[in-house]
Amino acid sequence: MSERSSALGRGRDNPRWQGEGLALAIARTVMVCGIRKPHTIGYEMLALGGIVKTAIALFVVNSALNLPIVTWLLGNQITKGDDFSLRLFAIGFLVVALWLRHQRKREKFDPNRPHRLDPGISWFTFLSIRNDYIYRFVDPGVTFLVGAELRWRLGAPLLGIYYMVAAAALASVEWNLHQQSEQHDWQLGDGPKEAARDGEIMQAMGRRETAASHETAIPTGVDANLAADIKRRQQEREGEVSHDVN
Repeated sequence: MSERSSALGRGRDNPRWQGEGLALAIARTVMVCGIRKPHTIGYEMLALGGIVKTAIALFVVNSALNLPIVTWLLGNQITKGDDFSLRLFAIGFLVVALWLRHQRKREKFDPNRPHRLDPGISWFTFLSIRNDYIYRFVDPGVTFLVGAELRWRLGAPLLGIYYMVAAAALASVEWNLHQQSEQHDWQLGDGPKEAARDGEIMQAMGRRETAASHETAIPTGVDANLAADIKRRQQEREGEVSHDVN
């Protein structure tokens, strides 16, 4: 289980448990479509409902961004007709995600399969820098540059804008995973200290119980009077029994 997949599945406050958080949903599209190695993406990252809803949302966003007023405000560089690049991307994402999901289902009992929550391994892990830098800075940076190329040079302005937004979403997700991993590492270091402290408390409680069991009762006037009264009643009953026998 990788450090990052462990972080993604840790805690109910994680975006993964927030009903498919928006940042994760957007970031997943670029994870599936190129920025991560396909065979390393986990099964839960390819949830059927999530990928279908994302594809539908991309179709809706594409139509909305082609409205004349939005086109003018964003400067989409659409001279005529309709920019359908985001629709094509939605179809491609849906096809690739469904294919990867099918592959993960076939690998269910394969010991070499990725963890079900693994967000995938970057293509840039060959760089001689820390892995968390690759995921937090290199991957989002490359995604943003791809978006800029699509927008201004390759004639796909809407898809380019989306990739630049996805770069920010990817950076947000990766920073969240990094922070949760750091917190988990601190908890691992604190574990032995907390266990030792709890052990000392349990030993102290055990010593108190043992000492209490060895304490002798202190006689009181009430207890002595009660014992004398019981003894007197027993003697009276014995006298009555002997009288009846005679």
